[in-house]
This record gives sequence, C-alpha cells and structure tokens, in this order.
Amino acid sequence: MDSFFWLALWLIPGLGPVGFKRLLEKIGPPAKIWESSSEELRAAGLPERLVGAITRKITWSRAEEELKRLEDMGLKIIHLGEPHYPELLRQIPDAPPILYLKGNLVPSGQAIAIVGSRHPSNYGLRLAKELARDLARTGTIIVSGAAQGIDTAAHQGALEAGGVTWAVLGTGLDVTYPRSNQGLLEEISHTGALISEFPLGTGPRRENFPIRNRIISGLCQAVVVVEASPKSGSLITARLAGEQGREVMAVPGSVYSYKSRGCHRLIKEGAALVESPEDVLLSLGLREDKEHGSPLLDDPDLPPDAQQIWQVLDFYPLHLEEIAQKIGLDISRIAGILLELELAGLVEALPGGHYQRRPR
Repeated sequence: MDSFFWLALWLIPGLGPVGFKRLLEKIGPPAKIWESSSEELRAAGLPERLVGAITRKITWSRAEEELKRLEDMGLKIIHLGEPHYPELLRQIPDAPPILYLKGNLVPSGQAIAIVGSRHPSNYGLRLAKELARDLARTGTIIVSGAAQGIDTAAHQGALEAGGVTWAVLGTGLDVTYPRSNQGLLEEISHTGALISEFPLGTGPRRENFPIRNRIISGLCQAVVVVEASPKSGSLITARLAGEQGREVMAVPGSVYSYKSRGCHRLIKEGAALVESPEDVLLSLGLREDKEHGSPLLDDPDLPPDAQQIWQVLDFYPLHLEEIAQKIGLDISRIAGILLELELAGLVEALPGGHYQRRPR
C-alpha cells in the first residue's frame, strides 16, 4: 500500500515535485497526507483545487490500474521514501517523488552524463561513443537521454564496452521514442536501466524533455557536453548540473562549427575542457594527475609517409587532392596509404573522395 499512496499522490494533476515535497515536509508520508482534513491541507499551503483532489481521492482508481499495468509489463516504481532511491538524485530540490523503472538502478560506480546535439557531426558521434566506451571500461555508469545523435552514441559506446548505461526518458516507459531506438532501449534495460518520472502512456511532448534533463544531471557526478549549438537542449542539462553542484565539462570542436559553439561557450564560462576520459576522471579526483595522453587523440606509431599523411588529416573531411597538395606525394601512393590506415581503423573514408581521422 505504501507505493500505492505515493503513486496516487504523484498522479494528481498540477501537484508537481516541489508541491509534493512541501506536503511531505509539512504533513508527513503520503498515507498520512491522504488522511488529512481539508483544513490541514490548506494549512500546508495547497490551493483549493488540490485540496479537493486529495479529499475526494480522485486518482485512487487510476493508481490501482497503473500498478496493475506495471506488474503486467514487468516494470516497477521506486519512491523518494525508499532507501534504494538514488542518493545523488534525492539531494536535488525538485527530485521526482516517483521513478518508473525497467532494469537495475543499483549504482555500481560513479555516474557520468554524456549529452549533446540530436543532429551531430560525424566527429561528435564518434567522440561521444569513444568517450562513453572508455569511461565505461573504468566502471563508470554512462547516463544520457536516449535521444537521437549524441545520446544514442553514448549509450552505444557504453554497451560496446560491456558497461552499464542508464537512459532517462521524456516519455512513459511504455512509449518508445524515437522509434529507431527500440532495440537500443531494450538492450539497455538488460544490464542497465530505463528511467522516467512520467506515467505510462505519456507521449513525446516537447515540454517534458527539459523537465527530464534535471534527472540526467541529478543522477551524476558530472555532465559532459560533446557537441551542442547555442540553442541546444544539452545546455539546459549543463545549466541544471551547475545549479545542482555537479561538474560541468565540454568537448571542444572546430571554431568554424556551429554545432560546437554551445560547448565553447560553456568552456568560456568555466566548464572543464575534455579531450579524453582521463580529463573527466582527473576533474572528479578519481585519478592522480600524472602525465597522460588522450587515447582518443594520441598520434599512432606509423611509417614516415603514413605519419606525414596522418599529420595532415583532421577530424573533419579532407579531399584526396587537398591531402596531395599539402604533402606533395603522388595521389596513387596517398590512396594506398589511406586504404591501409582505413583497414587499421585509423581513418574513415567518406563519399566523394574525402577522408578524416577516426578517434582511437
């Protein structure tokens, strides 16, 4: 019955996490709130509409149906009063009283959020996946929002490393969004967790995604923004992280790239600059500050001609003729070396005779 009382209270339209928390502080646990008189509820600061909703128990039948559906679907809820509610999330002022859950939310290590653009460049996608993969290998839990783009790459990187990743959804757990991530979400739930504060059946409403962002940052010690335009929703997550006392970090990009301007602004405002997983761990005090390179960016050991080509290449496309002009080698010779570098996983060939580095 304890979960029932919590859920029924959370389902009252317009109450919200702040109003819910005020009731807990002024009256006590939900079982006691449901027994309160109209006068006690008004004294706790509730408007008349919410007073009537509680005294008339308008959500009880819906809560019964919701709990039954959760059981049938193999889902569960945890509430703010339970000891295994995530401790970091509990500390934020507007912590969600209820979390809908599929999978396992038990922390197995530090948690880092990796977020960014829904429409990233190839550079951003690769870097998000590599960063998530290498952090997951250290036992770090990777948290993101399961959106297209950087979020998806971060989840994929963690899974490729055999690590744990948590996806915080802006919909109900029974609504797959985006649909292209249905398989990914199912895979995440097997070893990690799908998390939402929204009731079953909640669709992808625009206003819900900024709301869920506080959970992404609230679950973590730090938020890393990989690629973000000046109007990216990822900057909302970064702002919330700062307000919650979390570390804010950003990966730099090209000064010519509109998609990186949000990250550059964060760095100007004091966000830690990230080039490697070591930078993240050092910033959190989880590694000693020793001489370290970047496994994502370090130069490989190559023969002279291949090294010359590698130095010319960047993480943005260059045409074969541009490479030839810069180093003065025969195009056929360059093409052969590029093929070798591609087979070694160091270079990516793109349409139209373009090539770029692949982060290692």
